[in-house]
Amino acid sequence: MRHELGHYLGALADEYEPCLPWDGEWPASPNVTTETERELVPWADLIDDDTPIPTFRHLNCNGIQAGDCGWDLNGMDNFCVDTEGTPVDQSYWDAHHESVGLWEGGQYEHTDIFRPTEHCIMRSLDSGFCPVCSRELIRWIDYYAPACEPSEEICDEQDNDCDGETDEDSVCDPVVEDVDAGGGEADVGSYDIAAPEPDVQSEDIFTSTDVGGEEPKDQNSSGCHVGGATPPITFLPFLLLFVAALLRRRAR
Repeated sequence: MRHELGHYLGALADEYEPCLPWDGEWPASPNVTTETERELVPWADLIDDDTPIPTFRHLNCNGIQAGDCGWDLNGMDNFCVDTEGTPVDQSYWDAHHESVGLWEGGQYEHTDIFRPTEHCIMRSLDSGFCPVCSRELIRWIDYYAPACEPSEEICDEQDNDCDGETDEDSVCDPVVEDVDAGGGEADVGSYDIAAPEPDVQSEDIFTSTDVGGEEPKDQNSSGCHVGGATPPITFLPFLLLFVAALLRRRAR
């Protein structure tokens, strides 16, 4: 699982050498390289000045030729110090076999490609991540989840001060306004209360409105009379005509 995490999170290459098919181009991975000049090695800053570059070779060592592959070649007896086939002695091995350097073999080939250390989980599952692979994973983790930068804790469900806790020290408690300096009650403000309008009463019940402003029940929406007593003024023309008719009749 950790090995696969190295592939998908850190874009790390395999460092083992079992002759798997590939397209002939070295991948742009941070843990393998074909460079043999110190300043051009991607992890040059992690290599001690007294560590030889390349550090351990397979080419022309114990019969290994360019393009050879097979299962992993580990241990002092499977490395040489140069391409002349010079064996690794115990003192050289003790001085450098735990160092970050250039170890030949990786990405499915015994020769022409180098890895940072003898053992790494990208080579064998019983190992941990080497310093180069660890740094690359941390770089990507920091990219996706940046390290916490302390700031004042506020109520936002975040660990603002980077102490591992969120919204501590009562930062989410309600804020209560202080009373005035004289010890009196806090000013709660004032409110404008509108006075009720007085009841409107008209001498003419047919043009007035009730308290609610609605039309009287004996008028329809157009103001016409719909029931109840008939306004006296509406009979006056008829009354005058009736009186005039009586007077004419008597005059005959």
